[in-house]
Amino acid sequence: MSAPVTPCAPEAAVAFIQGLFGTDLAKGLDPSSRLATTRARRITELRRCGDLRHAERYGWLSLTGRLLGMKASTVTRLDPSSAAFVHRARSRDVLPDPLGEDVAPTLVTVGDTGLQVSDPRDPLGYRVLQLAIAAVRDGIVELDGQRVGGGAAAAALRERLGGMAWCPPMRCTTLPPGRRHWPM
Repeated sequence: MSAPVTPCAPEAAVAFIQGLFGTDLAKGLDPSSRLATTRARRITELRRCGDLRHAERYGWLSLTGRLLGMKASTVTRLDPSSAAFVHRARSRDVLPDPLGEDVAPTLVTVGDTGLQVSDPRDPLGYRVLQLAIAAVRDGIVELDGQRVGGGAAAAALRERLGGMAWCPPMRCTTLPPGRRHWPM
């Protein structure tokens, strides 16, 4: 399966969803929202650091989270190195385990230079976006020849993506007086 490159700019993400999947889905995506601009900055930062595959993974999964109506605080903390979205998050998860094969980027040698380049596109991340779109738009998802309700598929995806959120490190390492644990 061929996957496109994740759209980075907020307007590009809205145009991408609108062009491929229709205006109705794109209506809920505000390109001026804090989540949209934070998403774009994070993708740019990952690309700038040379983590092209992580930038692609974060781009697709954060766009999925936006379409599924997840909290901005969760979507911005998605860890693209986590494989939590591939496996079942709870017993009532209706999606397959594993969700799909996470294929390593293909290496290609450029001419006679000996230089190898990789294709950072993320087919699995794009497949997750397609599943979310089918769940939201069509109300049903077809998986391995079986039909699954869109609400159940969307709930399973939200649960799996929620398991990918990382917690930022605490600034202080000692608990305040009278505390036995950090507040959640």
